[in-house]
Amino acid sequence: MGRASAGTLLNPFAASFWADPYSQYPTLLCEPPRLLPLIIPVVVVARYREVVEVLRDHARFSSTLPELDLLAKLDPFAGAQTALFSDPPAHTRLRRIIGSYFKPARIGSMAPHIQSVADQLLNRIEGNGEFDAVGDYAYALPTAVMAHMLGIPPEHQPMLRDWSDRVFSSIRERLTTVAAILADQLDNASSNGADWRSADSTIAALDACSPDSNVESSEALRNYFAEEISRRRVAPRDDLISVLLSARDEAGALNSDELLALTLLILFAGNETTTNLIANGLLALCRHPAAMSRLRRAGDAVMQHAVEEVLRYDSPVQMIRRSCTRDTNVGGTRVPAGASVLVLLGAANRDPAQFYAADVFDVGRHPNDHVAFGDGVHACIGARLARLQGEIALRSVIERFSRLRLREPDAPLKYQGSLLSRGLSSLPMAIY
Repeated sequence: MGRASAGTLLNPFAASFWADPYSQYPTLLCEPPRLLPLIIPVVVVARYREVVEVLRDHARFSSTLPELDLLAKLDPFAGAQTALFSDPPAHTRLRRIIGSYFKPARIGSMAPHIQSVADQLLNRIEGNGEFDAVGDYAYALPTAVMAHMLGIPPEHQPMLRDWSDRVFSSIRERLTTVAAILADQLDNASSNGADWRSADSTIAALDACSPDSNVESSEALRNYFAEEISRRRVAPRDDLISVLLSARDEAGALNSDELLALTLLILFAGNETTTNLIANGLLALCRHPAAMSRLRRAGDAVMQHAVEEVLRYDSPVQMIRRSCTRDTNVGGTRVPAGASVLVLLGAANRDPAQFYAADVFDVGRHPNDHVAFGDGVHACIGARLARLQGEIALRSVIERFSRLRLREPDAPLKYQGSLLSRGLSSLPMAIY
């Protein structure tokens, strides 16, 4: 797919855009943020300096969600407040409490367990000769690690994985439908001008995307963890649920809904981001065999740089959304109050104004001030754990298998349909 020419009305909701975003980003990086001609004001922010500006200013750019029936139906947290979709001071309180677990020493102490999980998965893979880098490794590893953190017994993990898969599948399906509706509206607006009379029908179409298929799985997850929380109240353990139960700040402890929502958020966010990091890293290394050879010879410092480069080069999360709280200006573009601001992390991480040879995969790149984990008060609290899992997972597989390669190098890649993340649905690999 060729790059869009300057002045072309890019459609960030179109399937073609997300099928190959890196061919689309250069056009957006050459110009100020775009205000799209949609009924619901949408501004696309791609350049690194403006992305950082938006992410660091929670007063102008809120993380709260608009009140739409669709979003309520998509919400696996049943309306409970989470750190992901709140602003200070509520966000500050929630993050401070959960931060009591994600301290560097505790995360560092998890390395032996993560290594043990990786070794068990690779032992199984070694006997088969080939594997799916996503399902057999990149997804299986963080799933096991997060379950261990939450104190979930191994025999329950397949059940939780199935429920989580159903929830994510449903959300991706509905996001794809929403994107198609908005893509069609944007195409019509660019051809005929925005028809402001159709606002009600557009919102009605969005709200009609009811993800009924995820309701049962979401309820099952909430019921399961509600029971686990009740057990920890009676008999605390050394796990994340127990830590959150006992944690408090000057505003008090978490209430039951907040605790349940945070537990689910950690389960979801930890799995998704780390899975994409590992799978995207294996893809990049197989496509750059010299880089893989260098990592086999190099020490831990270069592997750490390599993980940062994977995060920058093929960001696990490509886009996040903010709500503009008042009329303002970003990079010379007027942003009206109430606008949805689409912050393209994946584009910012390929901005040549910030990164030398931005489209080159360089495992030795340092410094590497990417925004793959966001920035500002909402920077990912689990970033240290994701990095550690990425380092151990990538090092373990390339050291174990000297002939690691893509099973079908020329086959089209299969990505999970989503506006937000960059995640492969499968990646067949061979080791002999």
